Amino acid sequence: AARSSRGEPVVIRVHPLGGGATRRRAKAEQNLTPFPTVLWLVCPKLKKAIGGLERQGLVGKFESRLAEDPSSLEAMVCAHEEYARLRWESLGEDERALAEQRSPRIVSSLRDTGVAGIDWRRTGGSDIKCLHTHYAHFRGGGTKNVVGKWVHELIVDEQPEIL
Repeated sequence: AARSSRGEPVVIRVHPLGGGATRRRAKAEQNLTPFPTVLWLVCPKLKKAIGGLERQGLVGKFESRLAEDPSSLEAMVCAHEEYARLRWESLGEDERALAEQRSPRIVSSLRDTGVAGIDWRRTGGSDIKCLHTHYAHFRGGGTKNVVGKWVHELIVDEQPEIL
């Protein structure tokens, strides 16, 4: 989904079904275990740098920033909707039909949750689980993901060599 300036993979896109931990897959019915994260950050240097930002408390700071800035929050809600659409549209017609037939919970997890499986309708859109997932969405084409953009700007300023 995204490469570095040197052509190395930065973000990969995966199928939203049948993933996750072994215990989740063991409970799956006909490979219907939903896994909400479809864009994964794979660059070790970026993962380490973003982990450092999380240790600095930026998840909480960015949540506050979203809550205080209506235009950023509106953009983030659009990003959650975009992510949900990407996930749902990644499924084949037969997979969508089977999910709809089997379980409203599965459908909701796949179609109605945003970045990192966040239920933005319930939370208002300002919750952040992980900066890595927001950055992966931003780099993988989620231009409305302001959290991912803020992370990118920090990396550009502090560690541009890893891009």
